[in-house]
Amino acid sequence: MRLIATEVVDEAMLDQTVEIIRDRVDGLGVAEPEVSRIQQGVMVSLPGVDNPERALALVGTTAEMRFRPVCAVWTGGSGPSDGLDPAGAPMESCDRVLGGDAVPVMGPDGLTPPEADQPDHFVVLALDEERGGDHYLLGPSVLTGDGLSDADADFFDFEWQVGLTLKDGAEGIGAFNAVSAECFSGTAACPRQPGFTNGRLAIVLDGKVITAPQIRAPGFERDAIVISGGFDKQGAEDVALSLRYGALPVELEPENTQVVSATIGEDSLDAGIRAGIIGLALVAAFMLAYYR
Repeated sequence: MRLIATEVVDEAMLDQTVEIIRDRVDGLGVAEPEVSRIQQGVMVSLPGVDNPERALALVGTTAEMRFRPVCAVWTGGSGPSDGLDPAGAPMESCDRVLGGDAVPVMGPDGLTPPEADQPDHFVVLALDEERGGDHYLLGPSVLTGDGLSDADADFFDFEWQVGLTLKDGAEGIGAFNAVSAECFSGTAACPRQPGFTNGRLAIVLDGKVITAPQIRAPGFERDAIVISGGFDKQGAEDVALSLRYGALPVELEPENTQVVSATIGEDSLDAGIRAGIIGLALVAAFMLAYYR
């Protein structure tokens, strides 16, 4: 498959992209993969891969994770009116956006378009339609995937989950616990929503809300954070694999994808063996006829 960057990038960014994709492919367990840099893109060859669609989604997904406090939730509809000045500082009060002083940029569908989805902006993003399709008015990002140390898929409480381990310090567990304390107390930075006793924190992956749980404690150990987003086994493993090796530094789009049968090599070998046997049989028949 040939993946092309959506904007002009330098060789260093492409080299970093190649390394991350190579790590992801190795995590899939593909035998003898080939990942190489091409002009403004990456070429990926995965011989014998069982699920090409899954492989394409995994290697080409940016996997950019952000943690955002939930300011409000509604089911579809237009939500807040259109406006300007969506930017705010991390941990800024949701009162600014709820009071109309700052209004997120939204498209015709009532959601913030990808180009306006900036980490320091208030945004409106959606939950997967299969799980309700709710729209979330979210505050500026307080933590990104850069604060992750590891991610693993786990089966716990009869469901597949993604367990996160955050880095030590202010950019990891420190930032997470700072917003956890706000959400637990239901402050203006992370207010309580109707039907919930604590504020909620949305976990966003590539512009989609994966889950938005209420925070039931003011602080957590760095290896005790779990994402439960209605995953099946493969979904949990793919999310964990993408997060484990970090977000791609560039956005990629598939330009050319070609599926080649995993049995082509075996078929060629079988054909060669058959040709050799037939050749030997013809030589033996010729020798018998000649020396008879």
